[in-house]
Amino acid sequence: MVGQYGTNANVTANCDADGFAGGTTDPDTQLRARLGGNPNLGAETSDAFLFGFVIRPNFIENLDITIDSWEYEISNTIGSIGVGTILGGCYQADPSNRQYCDKIERNSVGRITNIYASTTNIGEVETSGIDYQIDYRWDHEKAGSFAIGWDYTQIDEFNIMSPGSDGVSVNVTECLDIYDCGVTLSDRWILDVDWSKGDYDASIRVNSYSDFRECEDDFCNGGPDVQSRNIEQVRYITLSGGYDFGQGTRVRVVVSNLLDEEPPRIFNGFYSSADVSYDFMGRYLTLGVSHNF
Repeated sequence: MVGQYGTNANVTANCDADGFAGGTTDPDTQLRARLGGNPNLGAETSDAFLFGFVIRPNFIENLDITIDSWEYEISNTIGSIGVGTILGGCYQADPSNRQYCDKIERNSVGRITNIYASTTNIGEVETSGIDYQIDYRWDHEKAGSFAIGWDYTQIDEFNIMSPGSDGVSVNVTECLDIYDCGVTLSDRWILDVDWSKGDYDASIRVNSYSDFRECEDDFCNGGPDVQSRNIEQVRYITLSGGYDFGQGTRVRVVVSNLLDEEPPRIFNGFYSSADVSYDFMGRYLTLGVSHNF
């Protein structure tokens, strides 16, 4: 055990406490681990701070502006501890504060027979941001009714705290605008423009995803010298139109991804090409008919 971790004084003291003399080695080249669920999981808990207000100016009829500021801190987040972290927490930790030793099972001669790496309450998430929403509606005597809605989310912080590989320290992973934690963008917005007149209606929606950085081995937190590449901004346009035949029957046609935008290539993403946050199908048409009885 000491040979694996070097001459760390904590390792020496902890191995001595477990009855392993200096120079003890484990002949097994692989260790068995048990993964999966845990009936003893605790509930995730959170603290939230929310503050918002709505502006309805008298000088512009049917204009609503909503601003919401939010901040969340989620504790006891559920995840899995790696086998290396479990071993490190048991043997590299200060002898007075050893962790995870109860997850290591040994036989009568001291050899490791199982390491329990099931899900557990291990971490914390901190995130904050501001949501903006602007809605405006107006009617035109000849052209019909119009509505514009713009929803914008600005995320200022998204950090994940998790156990370090030594089982004692805490890793803080900054997730915003990098791919270390998946697609976590500082800027997203949706623009909707709706029109209706009589039995006809139509709408157009624009979804916008800001750009971000992807790094080698999903480790942008490794420092400024990590190899990285920029993932470009993506916008999707959806066009739809409908007609009411009367007596409860409506037909609607939707063209999704009107400009046939391809998803960005993300080498660390699922399928080694992209991420599920984006549209994989390209341009496609949907026809729907509904009837109320």
